[in-house]
Amino acid sequence: MTPPGRGPWTADLSLLGDNALEEVNRLWTIAQVLSNTVHAVKNSLQVTGGNAELLESREGLDPAIIRRAQTIRAQATRASDALESLLAYSRPVSESPDVVELGDLARTALEMRSHSLGRARITADVTGVEGGPYLTRARRRDLLQLLLNLLLGSEAVIAGWSGAKIVIGLRRRGSDVVIEVSASGSPASAVTAGPAGEFGLDLQQRVMARLAAELGAVLECELSREGGPKLALALPAQDAAGNVAPARSS
Repeated sequence: MTPPGRGPWTADLSLLGDNALEEVNRLWTIAQVLSNTVHAVKNSLQVTGGNAELLESREGLDPAIIRRAQTIRAQATRASDALESLLAYSRPVSESPDVVELGDLARTALEMRSHSLGRARITADVTGVEGGPYLTRARRRDLLQLLLNLLLGSEAVIAGWSGAKIVIGLRRRGSDVVIEVSASGSPASAVTAGPAGEFGLDLQQRVMARLAAELGAVLECELSREGGPKLALALPAQDAAGNVAPARSS
């Protein structure tokens, strides 16, 4: 079985054990049914937002009710946008690369992890956006997958740390654009395997190396027990038309 945009699975899955194969298959089936669920929820959100908008337009309503209707509509729109990001990530990847803006990609990745980061009491931010745009040419979903793995790996290391913080930094280095995930905090007495478990962490390392190679990116890792991991991804800079941009110093 060959998913769109990928080579035969057997070349990679033959290296996995039965439990890992079952987990991969479970995740694959989730991806196949996800679009149906997302579309159903989005339709409900559109009805909710539409009714709230109609309520806003009615004359003579108490201002407090109007404000609540505006809040309902805004939250329905926000939820719909979040679902659209998830749906786009679950779609089969195209072989054709496109120009990707790393600042937008960083914000998307953090939004997809915002709830889990909040529950884990990990603060997160994106820095360097003002120096953008940071353009590169790649398959956006592959690049988002790689960035999410960098983010998840950093989360796993600092889970339970006091003052845990993750910063996604953007900068230029020569003819490259660099996106860097830095984690910091005060280490706890023991470091857990993180929400993905041992299978997830092992798979992350293998997938990150493969994706980086496919994207023509340089993956740099620095591990500090005190300060947390610093993971940087350097990619060739592009202009808006997809051409290699002139070298710029950081």
